[in-house]
Parts: sequence; C-alpha cells; structure tokens
Amino acid sequence: MKSKEEANLVKAKKKAKNRKVELIVKAHELYALPPTEKNVDANTSLSDDEGYTSEFGESNSKYETVVFKNFIMNWDIEVENKKDKNYNVELVSITHNPKPSGNPNIFDVNPLKPKKYSNNKSIFGTVVHASPSPEDYTIHFQIFKNDKDPHTFHLDPKLKVNPE
Repeated sequence: MKSKEEANLVKAKKKAKNRKVELIVKAHELYALPPTEKNVDANTSLSDDEGYTSEFGESNSKYETVVFKNFIMNWDIEVENKKDKNYNVELVSITHNPKPSGNPNIFDVNPLKPKKYSNNKSIFGTVVHASPSPEDYTIHFQIFKNDKDPHTFHLDPKLKVNPE
C-alpha cells in the first residue's frame, strides 16, 4: 500500500499544472494559545487541489505538495467556523527555506507576499527551480480578534518540485 506522499506524487505526475493549497484555521481556539508547533498543528488543516489533506492535529511538517517547474503555486487561508465573526485570518508571507542554505530559491521571489487585491487571503508564486528532494517552506499567518491585536503563527510543510 502506498503512503499518502507516494499517492500524491503519482497523482500529480499525471499532469503538470498550477497547484493550490488551502490553510484552514480554528482561529478562536488558536488565537489564545502560544505559537508552538503542537498548538498550530492541532488547530490548522491543509488541503490541496488533488484532495491530499493534513487534518487538524496531524503534523503539518509532514505535509507535502507536488508542484511543477514553471507553474504557479497558490495558497489561500480561511477561518474554519465562518459563523465566528470576531476572528479574521490573513497570510503574511510564504518563505522558502533552502537546504543547504546555498541552494537556489525554488520561487521567483522569496519571500512571497500577498498581492494588494487579495485582502491578504491569497499568496502565489511561480516555481522556477527544480529540486531533487522535498523543500521546506514556512507559511506565516496572523489571527485578528475584532480586526485588531494580531497574533502571528507559522507552519512548515514541504514542496516536492516535479521538473517535468
């Protein structure tokens, strides 16, 4: 039986395309907690346009999305409970963390920032370099309560660049 990562790679190899990951945040719960990896993992979920998901409570550092050179990667963010009007979430940046540190950045710009028209709900960038191994990156985001007093959090999933 294939692991989630292997199944994701097989599905994604079928067709090079732009990719999308959505970050869902339990804003009410996470806002009051310290910004630890455990707290962020417990209160965030990632899912991509191929159906691969990191559920609430699963380690986001093991979440891997296959992307394609010369195609666009897009991230969106939203609050899990849309009825909770007191909390808002925004993306701050996406930062590639090349290892070793001398390796090229896989994106056209680093860090990637939200476009002005996105309301800080979306960030995208073009993948310009392929890498033979999964690449670490960091999603930086903020939670606002009553549109003020932002609390900043981050999570560190991975991207696997398919050069085809």
